[in-house]
Amino acid sequence: MDVRSTEIESVDPNRVGGVERRGLSDVLDADAVTINHYVIAPGDRISGLHAHQNQEEVFLVLDGAVTLETLDGTVVVDEGEVVRVAPGEFQSVTNPHGDPATVLALGAPRGQTDLRVPVGCPECDAEVAALDFTGGDERLVCPGCGHDREAACPDCGGELRAELDGDGRPVSVCLSCGVRMRER
Repeated sequence: MDVRSTEIESVDPNRVGGVERRGLSDVLDADAVTINHYVIAPGDRISGLHAHQNQEEVFLVLDGAVTLETLDGTVVVDEGEVVRVAPGEFQSVTNPHGDPATVLALGAPRGQTDLRVPVGCPECDAEVAALDFTGGDERLVCPGCGHDREAACPDCGGELRAELDGDGRPVSVCLSCGVRMRER
């Protein structure tokens, strides 16, 4: 029998802003599922708006509450609740609430790298772009025409993140200078 266990706190966290992520897949030798444990500070989010083309995700809220944003609207997920996101569904998990939230995220199958963001193509008017991480730089590649460009803020070169604006439409937000750009 091959059974693995670990204490979550024993896994070194990766911290980005107010999000602490502990990847549990490798330490548990999980072949078929991606497992991440998140602690999300108030006002922060796990990631920008994105879709896994070939992976479904399940988020179990262990403590606090989060809001799942999709292009179709938002859903508040409270402590003890679980939500599933289908492959291809644009989503982002945020914590707009006053207390930290703890979330266990499961994604299957593991190792899927086909990520899309709701960022339009300036060449063919496609409404989405694929994220390409080959070569070390994050790039946006149009799945329709192949147009390839750097995924960086045109004002300062900082990292961009797709979010929903107050009307529920995607915008790109620079994490360095704060500029907001409408994408669709």
